[in-house]
Amino acid sequence: MTEVYRSEVLLADCQSTFSPQLRRATASMKMSIYLMEEFFKKQKDLFDEETPLIFCSRHGEIEPTIEFLKNYAEKALARPFLFQNSLHHSTLGFVSQNLQLLGPSYTLCSEDNPLGEAQCLAESLIEGGAPYVAILCVDHMPQFMKEVLGKEEESKAQLMVLKGGGVD
Repeated sequence: MTEVYRSEVLLADCQSTFSPQLRRATASMKMSIYLMEEFFKKQKDLFDEETPLIFCSRHGEIEPTIEFLKNYAEKALARPFLFQNSLHHSTLGFVSQNLQLLGPSYTLCSEDNPLGEAQCLAESLIEGGAPYVAILCVDHMPQFMKEVLGKEEESKAQLMVLKGGGVD
């Protein structure tokens, strides 16, 4: 398994590039779309709509989860849209729909080493015959969590494309 492409973006560096249709997208969704679109501009030959995509994160979509719970507590109204966007796989679904990806997709969540776990899954997929596998790893912690936990990490996303040994 060989890494053939890697790119990283900080949320602060890509905030101004988003189109109006992404106004309701979460930070994780925006960074993911940004990285994938940049990748397609540079290296489309390494990825087609059938390429497996692994999405990994440490926290998932926390802001929509809190908004859902707060709305439910205050109004006893469960809004399905907020709930569906609170799930870890909502970012992957958003990216897949917006970029019309048809290949298999996977979500992983791990506090310790999401990228390492995604690389293990990618290796299995390559051993199973996938010529290329893309890994999209997003690390976004909302400001209130940073304050509560005393952390000062920047929100960032990373895209990596791996190829199997039999691909030239």
